[in-house]
Amino acid sequence: MYRCLRCFLVLTYSLGGVLVADGQLLRWRADNKLTWADFKGLVNTASTRDAHSRTIIRNSYDAVRHGRIYQIKFGMMAGFDRAGSWVRPNAKTTPLLKHEQLHFDITELFARKLYIAYGDQVYTNNYKQQMKRIYSDILLQAEQMQDRYDAETDHSRRAGRQLEWEVDVARQLRETPTYPK
Repeated sequence: MYRCLRCFLVLTYSLGGVLVADGQLLRWRADNKLTWADFKGLVNTASTRDAHSRTIIRNSYDAVRHGRIYQIKFGMMAGFDRAGSWVRPNAKTTPLLKHEQLHFDITELFARKLYIAYGDQVYTNNYKQQMKRIYSDILLQAEQMQDRYDAETDHSRRAGRQLEWEVDVARQLRETPTYPK
């Protein structure tokens, strides 16, 4: 049956964070959908799941002080870690791939939400703590949505719910402004 390991979402903070080998990070683009060839990681034989997607939100910033206020410019990117994602050879079905794609789409949605939340803040001397609080809030929301998605679709087995999620996430992506690429 179709099962996927809950999408592993990582929000990397600042320029540090999760290391991904050169060429293994696929940047999210609306016109570039995942294929099974993107799942290059070794299958976790201890897992009962059929697939695992590792998605990442990378963000960076530059802070410039203007008196007591900081002007901060942010960089943002949603990515799919090819080396950290895997699928069992006998599980490569279209419904499961669409399910995994939507995990990646949800990651892009929350990259946009993070960018917007960062931009809505007025930053002071404690800007790093302000950013960490925003980051934590968005990370929690993203994890909750990813978990709810898996639960409601039963990892793609509930075709009707899967389609509803696809329509809803596509709508949210259309309605949520993107960040500079």
